[in-house]
Amino acid sequence: MNENVSILTLAPVSLTRVDLSEQAHQSARNFFDFVINGAPLRPMLKADDVAVLSDDWSTSDFARQLLLEASGDHRLEGRAQIYACRECLDINCGGIAVKVTAVGNRVRWESFEKFWPDYETDSFEFEPIHAGPYEFDLSQYRSALKRFLG
Repeated sequence: MNENVSILTLAPVSLTRVDLSEQAHQSARNFFDFVINGAPLRPMLKADDVAVLSDDWSTSDFARQLLLEASGDHRLEGRAQIYACRECLDINCGGIAVKVTAVGNRVRWESFEKFWPDYETDSFEFEPIHAGPYEFDLSQYRSALKRFLG
């Protein structure tokens, strides 16, 4: 493969319950983090959220967005959500999204953005995250994501 092509794999991650106070906690979560060229993406992005792909919740909509087979929330302005709230996965809690494009036999991830809701305008505010871009071989990329299409 070309040296400019990255390899996408997925690795299981288990987060334990974290007690924040007597009344508050962060729930335990199991999910699959995106791994690019052997490096987990979550720590690279300094994400506190969980990756959207898991066997514990329905992930086919997220996977289809990453495969450009479905569109996401219009407020993401053409981006696909890759990390979401640890407690509820609700897009209105914010998260991290990326612009996914395909050209020929390549898929490109670029313009990583942390986002959160702007309730006054029913839109999101975005803050760039300096990462990427990454290009993947379409066949390898599809293979990594296909188990989540269920």
